[in-house]
Formats: sequence, C-alpha cells, structure tokens
Amino acid sequence: MEFRPADENDLPFLKEMYVKIVKRMEAQGVIIWHDGYPYPVFLEEIPHKELYVMTDNGEIVSAISILNDHAGASAVGWREPDAPATYMSRLGVSVDRQREGLSRKTLNFALALAKSRGSRYLRLFAVDSNYPAVNMYEKYGFIKAGGMFVEYLDNGEVSREYGFEKPVDEKI
Repeated sequence: MEFRPADENDLPFLKEMYVKIVKRMEAQGVIIWHDGYPYPVFLEEIPHKELYVMTDNGEIVSAISILNDHAGASAVGWREPDAPATYMSRLGVSVDRQREGLSRKTLNFALALAKSRGSRYLRLFAVDSNYPAVNMYEKYGFIKAGGMFVEYLDNGEVSREYGFEKPVDEKI
C-alpha cells in the first residue's frame, strides 16, 4: 500500500467511493454529508496537493485531505493554540475495505506528513452527531479540545463540530 497526492484521474474513483461512504453513513443514521459532498472540495484540493489517496495494487482504498489551516481553528481551546499544526479533513475508507485497519494507516500517514511539515499537532474537526468518527478519534488517542466550532450552512442547517488533536510524535 502506498500514499500519494491525488490527481484528476482519481476523481471518478473518489466520487464512487464517497457516494458509497455517504450511503453507509446514512444507513447508520449519520446525516452530515450528501451525495454531492465532498466531491466539489476535491476539485479545489487536487491542484494544491491537499488531497491524498492510499492505493492497494492500484485501487484507491482511502483518501484524506491534509490542510494548513481550518476555518474553525480559533473556535476551540487547543492545548497549545499557537503551536504549529496541520489539519486533516474528509477521511474516507472504501466501504468494501472496512475492518482492515485502513483508517489507522491513513491517520498514521497524516501524522507523519504533519511532522515532516514541521507541525507539532495533527488537528481535525468532527461533527458532534457523527458518533462513529468521534468514537474512533477518541479510541486512537486524539484529545478533544474545549469548546465547539459552530458553522451556519447555506441550506439553513447548523453544524456543530468538536476539535480533536494529537501530537505528531504519537503513533496510533
């Protein structure tokens, strides 16, 4: 298995993978993404080398966005607010490859990449009602920051997100 920046040729495979992820989330009662999201964001991230994929024998099995900042960065109480940090978002694992440790591998990749960029923390935000994600991040040793990032969406909905962080020197 290898990680690499995503490119435009990956878009059809990513769209298919995330449509399946969204359907699985909805079946679990997690209604936070829709079948259009996060695909449009990928179009913006690919030219900036912010979207990474993990492949296994040429097949995309996970994807993750690795970013230098996040709109909610100042909304929560990090342990060291001014410490250099890298943000991750939109972690997705192929529904056909669940229970193979791919989330752990993808998060360890994100930690290593953040460390190589000089960050002390890998940070992320998870919607408060996304219990599977919140539980996974806590299980993997991410620490919940104080407070919450509240975002008012264009469709009138409100998104409430916890901030999580992990020192880049800690593996999962």
